[in-house]
Amino acid sequence: MAPKSRKLAGKIPKTVANKKGSEGGITSLEAPEESTLDTEEVYLNFGSRNSFPPVDNHNILPLQRAIGNKAVLRLLAQQAPQNRIPGATINRSTHHVCTSACNHAAVERQENQTVIQRHSSFEHKMLGDVRPEDLEIIAMANNLNEKGKAVNDLGGALQITKPPYTGKTIKKDDVLHTLMQEIERIRYFRDNPIKTKNEGGFLGIGGKKVLDETPEEFRQRLINMDNQRRINEGLANLDEAEIKKGAKNEKEASQLMSAAQKDVETQVKKDQWQLEFVTIPSKDGSAPLVVTYGEMNTLADIYGNIEEMKSADPKNRYEIMQGIRQQALFRYMQLYEKVTGEHSFGRKWTGFDDAIGDTGPRGGTMVGQLRLMGKLKLGPIGFTGKETDKEENAYTASLARNACHFAPESWHSWAEYHNKARQLARDSWQSRQDAQTLRTTMSGKNGVKGQLDMISEDIAAKKKKGAEFQNEALMNNGFGDHFLQDSYAAGHLINKTEIMKEFVKWLDTKPFKSDRTADDNWRQIQAIAYNQEGIGTKGGDRYDMFLLNDPQAKDAQSVENMEGDWKTRFSALGLQIPGSMQPGSQYFEFIIWWQERAAKRFNTRQMTVKNAVKESGFNEDFVIGALRALVKDSVARINWTGITPGKEQVPASDAEMKKVTFLLREDYIPDRDKFNVFLQAYRSEKPKSKKKAGGMYRGMAASVTYKNYHTFLNNTLLQAGTNVLHDYYCNNGIKVKTGVGDEIGKIYGDDVMLSKDSATGVRYSAETARRSHDNITEIIKTGAQKYSNDEIFNRFPTHVMLPDDKGNEIPVSLAEWHKGALREHCMVGIKATAKDKAIKSSFQETKDSIKDIAAMLGDLTPKVSKDVHAGQAF
Repeated sequence: MAPKSRKLAGKIPKTVANKKGSEGGITSLEAPEESTLDTEEVYLNFGSRNSFPPVDNHNILPLQRAIGNKAVLRLLAQQAPQNRIPGATINRSTHHVCTSACNHAAVERQENQTVIQRHSSFEHKMLGDVRPEDLEIIAMANNLNEKGKAVNDLGGALQITKPPYTGKTIKKDDVLHTLMQEIERIRYFRDNPIKTKNEGGFLGIGGKKVLDETPEEFRQRLINMDNQRRINEGLANLDEAEIKKGAKNEKEASQLMSAAQKDVETQVKKDQWQLEFVTIPSKDGSAPLVVTYGEMNTLADIYGNIEEMKSADPKNRYEIMQGIRQQALFRYMQLYEKVTGEHSFGRKWTGFDDAIGDTGPRGGTMVGQLRLMGKLKLGPIGFTGKETDKEENAYTASLARNACHFAPESWHSWAEYHNKARQLARDSWQSRQDAQTLRTTMSGKNGVKGQLDMISEDIAAKKKKGAEFQNEALMNNGFGDHFLQDSYAAGHLINKTEIMKEFVKWLDTKPFKSDRTADDNWRQIQAIAYNQEGIGTKGGDRYDMFLLNDPQAKDAQSVENMEGDWKTRFSALGLQIPGSMQPGSQYFEFIIWWQERAAKRFNTRQMTVKNAVKESGFNEDFVIGALRALVKDSVARINWTGITPGKEQVPASDAEMKKVTFLLREDYIPDRDKFNVFLQAYRSEKPKSKKKAGGMYRGMAASVTYKNYHTFLNNTLLQAGTNVLHDYYCNNGIKVKTGVGDEIGKIYGDDVMLSKDSATGVRYSAETARRSHDNITEIIKTGAQKYSNDEIFNRFPTHVMLPDDKGNEIPVSLAEWHKGALREHCMVGIKATAKDKAIKSSFQETKDSIKDIAAMLGDLTPKVSKDVHAGQAF
């Protein structure tokens, strides 16, 4: 009897049931008893038409915010008849969920399974909260374990003699101490949360929860606990016999022991936990969410911008953070057991109260993220109100998971947040300086009490403002450091926009079972892929790090957050209207004649050379030239019938041009009354009217291009085409070189950051993130930055190391990589070498996984941008 299918669909909040086990905090998917979950991954496969009920877009977007487009692609395949994949079947995979009766995580996998990859919150939290040198120790230990040598087998220490860690020593005690220290510190948040109380209501019931201690009091309480733990540890490790050896008498022995104990306390306090908090306000005035700086780093994968994060539902936001903490705790514990080769914690896997986003100590973190994002409460999708200067909340991280998390846009995203944080830090320092100046002034006065009281109030106000600026500075920098960290993930070195454009062109050379050329969405996509040179790797100087001193965002999320109207965003993206539609261009008179004709009667959008010459009065050569230009610019198309893969192939000869019929794209057929207003102004003898008409027309044409851009950006198929590359480089890694020429070995990413020979790259990226953080804290303290922007920028990976014709590794810039080896990986694959097997074309791999390309042409969202420009289309 066939096993029952999983309940992995419908509305995301219902996909996962929270089942608390005897150990507390353990959750699992609703699945038959024989179904199990891997400790690291969840597998979603194509299902039959009836495997999944329809999935609405409100649930798709939150899912995409967490795990990117691969899981979205799987769900969209089931969404609607036109988006379903005919004949696809579900491949069942079996995973084991550990219980109290066992201590392993066996996994059985079938072929053709798709692993969901996302950027791990655990990794971002580690990079922000753990010292770089400690991260290196953890990574080195994990690397050794993967090579079959558990830390417990090391004895005292191991001198490494092979690259990339030649000459470094790894000590067992250091590894275990570092891991256990991080485990204990996260447990503090579970067992000793910040104190709160209910305020208002009847006897505190029904009121809102507010803080009962300040974040600083909470911080100091946790630091004191950590100090005491470390002191107790240090005292327990003192060798009393060794310390007292040589003492002349009991008194001297006692003095030596006391001195040793005091040294332990002094050293602990000297090197105490550098815990730093950021306070995120709540929209309803209830208790703010107090998070560590590393936890702040995680939130750009959850929210699209700072404003959205602040305005999120406070309870839901708290539950998400509890889930992130629980994930971090369990991952540290798993790592501890992995590197020791022992099941050290037994049944001590207690999670966080109210946590969403993790499935428990042995459950898959990916499933947890599905659960977390299904419960993410961000309100309705789409923008229906008037223009606002606030950041676009509806847009959120659905598109932030795209370009702004991938180089070079991740560089610009980080630089924008860092520059804003620097200004806020200066404001914080200045406010405190102003308070100090007033305090000095007041100390020299012997004025009346009322005047002194006013000065005292002013001092208090400025100090409060300084603290607020400080918190805002750390909040912005912490959010932005997420993008810095993404810049060290191998799968994030690909330029998604450029790869999507290349995928369109590749698909246009491949035959399919259906006629894509009849699909208007695909024509909109082609208009961007072939005609918009301003986006992708050719979009100006996006790889020029000098421009990061004054970053100009061009990714979709950052542009949507810009002030101004849609035209400002259109320009910032580097988009342009078709050249043949520019007022004053060679064929402008022809296109407006055709549009006027089509506006009168829809079926007159069809055109032949003969009819155009007869009706327009233009000569034949001019008409043929105009039609060629309009087809090239994707304004018109040839009325093909049947299966015709590929972009419009305009007949080479004039004779062939006269045999075919042309169609004006529906988006360019204008409303008659509206177009008449334009024509009246355009044909006026008044220069001002004519100039105004030109601007009016450009706005209408630009609106269509903007629509084309979002159709391109949100296409499920194109997003799938980038994921194969993303996953390949995250899992396999790639050697990189920085802007200052530092070779930092291989970097990986997205849930495999600590894999293989990653320790050098992990430490280097953590040190870069630490410089970004320290720059802000230094400005807050002294008003002067610790590092110039260039000193941070130049540590970013800017080159990949590739073999030349002789097999020697040479640095290749990211821009050149996209034109050469990476493009070849996409188009034809990677040839086999003496060391490595051949890799299939990433585009072919994507195509092979989808049975019917036409079924995947739909958008991810029905509305993804501010709506204010809609009235200016034709």
